[in-house]
Formats: sequence, structure tokens, C-alpha cells
Amino acid sequence: MADNNGFLFGADHPLYCIKHWKDDIFIVSGGGGKAKTGIKNKVSFHRLLTTNGNQSVSSRSYYSSDCLCQRETGFDLLMQFSISPKDASVLAASVESDCKLYSIKEKESGDSGEEKEAKVESLTYTDKEKEIEESEKESKESEEENVKENEEEEGDSSKEDDEVDEDGELDLFELNETAAVTSDEHSKDPSQNVVRFSFDGSHVLTGGDDGCLRIWKLPDLKAVVSSRAHKGEITDIAVHPSKELSVSISRDGVAKVWEGLDDKEEVTEFTAAKDYRFRACGFSNYKDVQEFFTISSPIKWKNRSRQYCYLTKWDTQKWKTLKSTSTGTTMLTAMTIYEQYIGIGDASGGLFVYTTNLKAFLKILSVHSSSVTDLCFMSHDKGEEKEKELVLLSVSVDRSCYINEVKQKGNWWSKYLILLTVVVLLLAIFAESIWTF
Repeated sequence: MADNNGFLFGADHPLYCIKHWKDDIFIVSGGGGKAKTGIKNKVSFHRLLTTNGNQSVSSRSYYSSDCLCQRETGFDLLMQFSISPKDASVLAASVESDCKLYSIKEKESGDSGEEKEAKVESLTYTDKEKEIEESEKESKESEEENVKENEEEEGDSSKEDDEVDEDGELDLFELNETAAVTSDEHSKDPSQNVVRFSFDGSHVLTGGDDGCLRIWKLPDLKAVVSSRAHKGEITDIAVHPSKELSVSISRDGVAKVWEGLDDKEEVTEFTAAKDYRFRACGFSNYKDVQEFFTISSPIKWKNRSRQYCYLTKWDTQKWKTLKSTSTGTTMLTAMTIYEQYIGIGDASGGLFVYTTNLKAFLKILSVHSSSVTDLCFMSHDKGEEKEKELVLLSVSVDRSCYINEVKQKGNWWSKYLILLTVVVLLLAIFAESIWTF
């Protein structure tokens, strides 16, 4: 259960990426890379749960999570991944200098704890029957009795089959690699830093240390575009939610706007403020309005007490700054956008939520003990009334995952408006009756 500070769960390895998958399930990746440190690389699936469902709109929810599946990925550390907007079973990941595609397959739905236990019990019973039948054919009657006694004592030991792994955790998903290509060719230390799906899920866009923007066509990751977009490494790519428009940013302080997929064309470019570099970028999509945002930090930290980081909103016609606001003096490390909310993480483990009007909505300092590596919003069903509420999930190299409630998404304001209207009508009727009397 999440504590008062929002701690959701801890892992045995650093966490680098978190994404909402579908419904109340989210995916987390992390690990130790290829270094022989004994830290394994893993991808895990979690279900978010509200632990006390019957609550008023104004009260706080408490959360927990079920680990539905945990997959080891060998030497492959998925530093970053994206999920196709059109097919949630397709996942694209950055693995060192490669771009890899994975397919996600659900084994069982496993909606409730009781159902999961029933499935495990049924599976265990079937396995015991098979073992008994084999022992009847190959052993004597006395040996059969010993086998049966041992099985009864071991109880649930046979759970480590299809749906339960060796650690006793549920194993409800398959994660299989389907395609892989080398996507960064830097001469010294190649690394793919970012991977994004196109708005229609037909292509994957990648960027890395060699400064090249590459576009790959699914399902076999066929190369269709390779453009030396930047002098420095590409740190992020934003894809427009409804058309073939994207923006790439780099450590060289330049952002470039692109149109097209199979035949990509540079539209324009713009730069960060002097002595600043872009850290992340993204489009919002709320009520059919798409806006573009960046976060930026100083290139060199000369005087931390006077050097500020910024969240900036851009004019997507002229690509000029519309508005900018300071987030503080700590370097920004991650950003995510959902509808009219922007979530930001910093190097000290702090979290911020702004509206797309750049109004500060939530600020929590030192949530994590180290840099926030990734975060994501989830719209979550609350309790039996199925009210919607928005939560922000965050992960860090400190091996922790935190959850913070952002807002109640229900139409609570309309309830108060109706109540106020009723009160006014009652007062009017009462006043009229007094006047008539």
C-alpha cells in the first residue's frame, strides 16, 4: 500500500522507464545493463489498485499495486520504451545502440485475487493428478503412497508453472522480441536515447548519440528515413497526436520541426535560450487543441542559487515562445503530458505538475532520493462509483516507484452547482410564501 508520502513499491534494481499500458495496468523497466554486477534487467507489469473504494470526493485515496508479471530480459536493459497508440500489444524499446520491437501477449486476465487463487489451485490439482498417474505406471504401491504424502506436505509447491513464477508472483504476460535494428552509429559510444511511435502507430522514430533522426516502418523495422538532424546527441522526440508532425531536440540547444514519415522534410528550427539546453519536449492534446512544451536547464551551473530551469509553451505556427515559467534551480530530468496537465521530475527527486496554462498545480520536493528517470499519468477508476481521478506515477534510479494524486476527475463542481441552484430555488419559494402570507 502507498504510504503517506506516496511510496508504491520498491525494486531490486534501478528503474528507468514507466508507461501506462491500458486500463489500470502500467509497465516498468530497469536493471543494471550489461555490467556484471549481479543486477538483472527486468520488465514488470503492475495493476494499480485503490485500497479503500468508498470515499467522498474530497477525501484522499490510498493505493497499492499487484505485480502481475516480471520478465528478465537478459543483457538487454530497456532504458526507454514506448507503446503503440493503435495496438497496445506492440512495444518499441531503446536497448543500447539498438531499437527493438516486442509483442505483449496476455496469458490470463486475472482480474481479482480470488480468481487468481482459484486458477492456481486448479492448476496445482491438475499437475498433481498427472504426477500420480505417472507414478502409478513406474513405481510400486508403497512408493506411490510416499509420493502422495510428499505432495500433500509441499502443498502449493507446484504453483511455479504457467501462471506463477519461481518467486511466487503471478506470470500473466508474455514479452517476446519480434524485430531489432541498429539505430545509432556513434563512433565512440553509440546509444539510442529516445524511441517514439508515429501518431498512427505505423512507424517508429528514434534518435541517439550520433545526432541522426531515423524512421522505421513496422512491422519489420524497415529503414525509411535517416537524417543527420543535429550536431549533438538527440535527447527527445515529440510526435504530434493527430498528424505527421514531429519535433526533435538535442544537446546542441536546437529543436527541429519535421513533417512526413516516409519522406521526412525539415520545416523549421528554433533554439533554447542562451546558455540553456532543452531537456525534454512534448505535445498536449486536450479538447482538440494541441500545444507544444519544452523543459530546459542551464548548460553550465555557475551559480545554482541564481540559475533557474524553465517550462516553456510554444506557438506551433511561428515556433516562437508564447510563455515561460521558472520551475526552480534544480536540473529537470523528465516530463510527461496528459490532457491539460504537465508532469515534471527533477534531479533531486522532486515532482511538479503544471497546467497547460503554465499554472503550478502541485509541487512535492524530494519524493525520490535520487533523480526522477521517468513519470506517467494514469486516469484511474475510484471505488464502486467509478469516479475518475488522475494520478502521477514516477520512478527513479533509487529503485522506487511513487504515486501522487493530482486531481479528482469527476464532475464534482457540477454537483455543487446543482446544490446551489436547489438552495436558491428553495429560498425563492420560501420568500414568495412569506410575502403572500
